[in-house]
Amino acid sequence: MGKKQKNGGDGSPAEMEAAGRAYGIPCQELMTMLEERDRNALIEAGGVSGLADKLHTDLSKGISSTASGEYSIDSRRKAFGPNKFKYPPPKSFFRLLAEAFKDVTVIILCFAAIVSLIIGVAFEEKREEYGYVEGIAIVLVILVVTVVQASIDFSKERKFRQLNSVKDNYDVMCIRDGENIRVPAEEIVVGDVVKITAGDKLAADGIFIEGSNLKANESAMTGEVIDISKSSEKDPFVISGTSISEGVGHILVVAVGERSQWGLILKTLIVEPEDTPLQERLDSLAMNIGKIG
Repeated sequence: MGKKQKNGGDGSPAEMEAAGRAYGIPCQELMTMLEERDRNALIEAGGVSGLADKLHTDLSKGISSTASGEYSIDSRRKAFGPNKFKYPPPKSFFRLLAEAFKDVTVIILCFAAIVSLIIGVAFEEKREEYGYVEGIAIVLVILVVTVVQASIDFSKERKFRQLNSVKDNYDVMCIRDGENIRVPAEEIVVGDVVKITAGDKLAADGIFIEGSNLKANESAMTGEVIDISKSSEKDPFVISGTSISEGVGHILVVAVGERSQWGLILKTLIVEPEDTPLQERLDSLAMNIGKIG
């Protein structure tokens, strides 16, 4: 096993541009090539061997794990980003509880509880009839509902993060210093030569180098269930987030993390959910009921 390298941070665009000057092709150009699966751009770059030269990679020996300076593993992370995905920071239980109180129905119930308590306390006749009990009951119902909802959401949030940590935690076989070594997927960098076999999940975007009967299942990206044959002539682009269904081969990594095709899609998926049409109608109904009340 090779030595584990320190993970470099994902710098600002200016820092990435400065670090990327050492390489013969900018990060954005590689991303565009993969996104458009542009074979002409690949040919103009000199094919996979030309890309390897620009990325200072030996296709048979891989990158050097002991290189220092502008071609070190750390400098590759600065130039092309780390192979990590940024998930939104977890919400605390109290934040989820506060969000539960923003629900239109809960707000109306709070207003009703306040009115009921004021009437039950302000008027002697209502006090004698324990009219304030109704307001207290509404408050208790609100507390129970919001605490239960916040607890459910908090549990779902924790499970989601546990699943992500397991999903992103696996090893990849790559070539460094001329040796086959296994490294965590998050330590893969642009320029790495990765060995892929049937059943492997693609940890990064890459360009086909060589292989035998290599086929990829790209249904996660395209929705098509047909396996796609990979070769220099037909389709040399191997996309992250997909899996290898058949064969064996080697690829040159050209995009990782948030700049990979899977990373770009993931960023669009990790957004705050909007209210569904049904939820909007229920909120409107609750407001109308509140006005009538």
